[in-house]
Amino acid sequence: PRHVKDRLALEGVLQFLENFVPETEMDMQAVQNSLKTVKTLQAKISAQRANQAKITDSFF
Repeated sequence: PRHVKDRLALEGVLQFLENFVPETEMDMQAVQNSLKTVKTLQAKISAQRANQAKITDSFF
């Protein structure tokens, strides 16, 4: 399913960002912004999954 691929992709990006060693202040800023974005997306995917589970439960 797509959300599984999305989640794995985000985890890969997260790992990359956490292991990335910024050399300049600008790099640092870019990493911080990207981490925020990734975490926001992860939260959205989790919320969607919870919603899908609720919908599925109500059908069966």
